[in-house]
Amino acid sequence: MSQVLSQIQDFITVLSLGTGLVVFNPWLILILFVAIIPSFLGETYFNQVSYSLTRSWTPERRELDYLRYIGASDETAKEVKIFGLANFLADRFEVLASQYYKANKKSGSPPCFNWCFAFYVGTGCLLWGLYFHSFANHRRINYNWYTYFFWRVLSSV
Repeated sequence: MSQVLSQIQDFITVLSLGTGLVVFNPWLILILFVAIIPSFLGETYFNQVSYSLTRSWTPERRELDYLRYIGASDETAKEVKIFGLANFLADRFEVLASQYYKANKKSGSPPCFNWCFAFYVGTGCLLWGLYFHSFANHRRINYNWYTYFFWRVLSSV
């Protein structure tokens, strides 16, 4: 329930900021949409990579869960001890876990850097637009409004 109310609050905030932008200067809305594009594309791509990794590793993850359950359950402890399966289960778990860790690490490190880069490109576009709007039109700058606008946009993303 708290998340729903938070989403409603964010929607009202974005709606009121959008209305203020339309009244103040409609060009800022275009700049805002252009600034969001790099973050959106980066997030979409890296969610696809993460989903692909998770989906492709489903059988191995099930096997890891099964091995963990077999090796750590008190229900199967007697069979593991009688048949001497402890070393086999531990070795198999170690092999699968290290493979999964390496695959996850391989897909996780570059996306973090790339997503941060996309985020900063979008933020740079937004700041450039605000700077251009303020100084190119020789208007008096209201830093309080820009600061509030900037932080509300970042908190809703």
